[in-house]
Amino acid sequence: MELCPRVDCYLEQPVTLSYTRHQINREYTPDFIVRLLTGECILVEVKNYEGMVDARVHRRMEALIEYCETHGFGLLLTNGTHSVNRIRNYPYRTEIEAGLLELFKNRDNRTIWLHEFKALMTQYNAKKIEFWAIVLKNSWAYYPMPFRLSRYSPYTIFRKKILDRLP
Repeated sequence: MELCPRVDCYLEQPVTLSYTRHQINREYTPDFIVRLLTGECILVEVKNYEGMVDARVHRRMEALIEYCETHGFGLLLTNGTHSVNRIRNYPYRTEIEAGLLELFKNRDNRTIWLHEFKALMTQYNAKKIEFWAIVLKNSWAYYPMPFRLSRYSPYTIFRKKILDRLP
């Protein structure tokens, strides 16, 4: 950020947000706030690609979206080089998606567990980024630790306000 000519200044962990999701009180601290030379401020969350797809991060991002809208801030979810849009637009093989959909069908749309996921990924020699692209495209809920994949994500605000607005 020091090298970006549009950045006036930035601050690490600028604020801690208190929020409630699913009847549980939680706290969340975004990574940075950046003030641009234009005076605009952007809250920035830095995650690796897997973190950008993690449903728990989506839960936190929903609290951050609300905070940004209230305070007139922008919002960026990035790995430091790319935004979540890189995963969202990553080309993947449709047979991997079909395999995951078949797993869901065989389980009456209930959770896919790690052993099932590993078998499918091995069967198609799939890259993790392909899997993450499929998760984002389908609005599934991915929890990496412990692993579980659910067909329906409760974090629709994240989809509407972040993913659906990307080019």
